[in-house]
Amino acid sequence: MRFQNRSIYSLAVLIALTVLFCSMSCSDDEATQEEFPFHEDGIFIVNEGNFNSGNSSLSFYSFDKNRIYNGLFEKWTGQELGDVAQSMVIEYNMGYIVVNNSDKIEMIRITDGESQGTIELEQGFSPRDIVFTTYGEKAYISSLYQNKVAVIDMDSLTVSGTIPVGNNPEEMELIDGKLYVANSGFGSGNSISVIDTESDTVIGEIAVGDNPVNLEYTATLTSGTHLVILCHGSYNDFDDPNDDTPGQLAIYDISSESIIHTRTIDGHPTDLAVNYPGVGYYILNNKVVSFSVSDCSVINDSLIVVDSGALYSLEAQGGRIFVGNAMDFVSNGKVTVYDEEGVQLFSANVGVNPGAFAFVGWFTID
Repeated sequence: MRFQNRSIYSLAVLIALTVLFCSMSCSDDEATQEEFPFHEDGIFIVNEGNFNSGNSSLSFYSFDKNRIYNGLFEKWTGQELGDVAQSMVIEYNMGYIVVNNSDKIEMIRITDGESQGTIELEQGFSPRDIVFTTYGEKAYISSLYQNKVAVIDMDSLTVSGTIPVGNNPEEMELIDGKLYVANSGFGSGNSISVIDTESDTVIGEIAVGDNPVNLEYTATLTSGTHLVILCHGSYNDFDDPNDDTPGQLAIYDISSESIIHTRTIDGHPTDLAVNYPGVGYYILNNKVVSFSVSDCSVINDSLIVVDSGALYSLEAQGGRIFVGNAMDFVSNGKVTVYDEEGVQLFSANVGVNPGAFAFVGWFTID
């Protein structure tokens, strides 16, 4: 059909060119709320941002679309996420984002991206991790500087009590009614506090290597239920590397309540992930090391090697390994997806300092 009106023709050309330009140049950052795959499997990426800069952000990698969506919290809520987003937990259809330097937990409904409010904590609480009881009636939040774990009543979204633990608690795992808390001590700590979640009291302590930070739960029919513990080692005097202590990998058996395997790691490993069945990963010297969770033995000490930037975070799920690269720690970072053999599958830019991941599998969500 021939256009008889020159202005209509010009408008049509302009629209066509605009669509073509956007299809070529619009970035993942510009994905609208309507475009977001709310009911697809994937993994959220928590971008810490910079300390005191308030530039934390939330990204998502869609397994089905093989695409990164950036700046989601701001798009969904119209608000900034806060200062130093530390971690995220998915509980049923809710996402709980721990914002460390803002002393709060942001809650979003991941079925539609709507804000469900904020759990406000006292100034200086410095939250690090959050875990929930089986039925979600209580949550526990570790406080980095106040050496305690706060108990949250999820009906009122208020602190109902606190539990003293070791110095500078970091990650936590809840297994069979017991809460395990890694007491890092900023390098001087070497224990895991064990809390009974019925009485909310400390009932024991597990001795481990220096600076325990990362905990992962693993269970198989053949080997039982275990807690995998990664100790980063102590830096002591930062100006004197000779007084450092090495890292340690430890396997704690839940049924016997004992450490059954350990392995000393030269240097300072960071972050920890477990990919079922039976393979774990940690970061060391800009490499991803794979190991057996049955006995701590190394499978591949250079499974993934990165020549540029700085490996910063790690997750494993469904045969995929997700690696966060902080690059220069100031500009936007990058997330790269690998298979179990270390072959790169996908890579894209995300926010500043991608530091944590949270998996979404819709077959598990009501």
